[in-house]
Amino acid sequence: MVIDTNVLPKMFNRKNTDYCKYNKFREWIYGPKGHIKYGGSKYLMELKRLVKIVRLINEFGRSGKAKCLPRTEVDAEQIRIEGLCNQKRFNDAHILAIAIVGRCKCICSEDKSAHQFFKDRDNLYPNAGLPRFNVIHSSTTGLDVSHLYE
Repeated sequence: MVIDTNVLPKMFNRKNTDYCKYNKFREWIYGPKGHIKYGGSKYLMELKRLVKIVRLINEFGRSGKAKCLPRTEVDAEQIRIEGLCNQKRFNDAHILAIAIVGRCKCICSEDKSAHQFFKDRDNLYPNAGLPRFNVIHSSTTGLDVSHLYE
């Protein structure tokens, strides 16, 4: 799973009003198959602003629950995607790049304007051998995580 930095505080800060909406995903992450993938220059720069979350991600990394992908691979994929999109309203090419490089099944993002790009397999990641990503956010009905266990 890739978790956009706009979701990390909602998912892991108990004081956040959306915290309980992500219970099932936290359970999955802490469970035997749960893992987070992250990386690339832009994501790491965004992550630096979330000091408490950085500590948690580092802890996940030490326990095998998080993997930092090679920066050069994620950055190159981000540039490829940006070249295809050429739209200023899509500023999350780095999230899609992480999902492609990390071969993830799910993208968790609150940026609803980006969801159409995350699901645009035919144009943005036709040769990646990946299905369309499951895109989730706090208002996703039921927040079904069963697809993550496959």
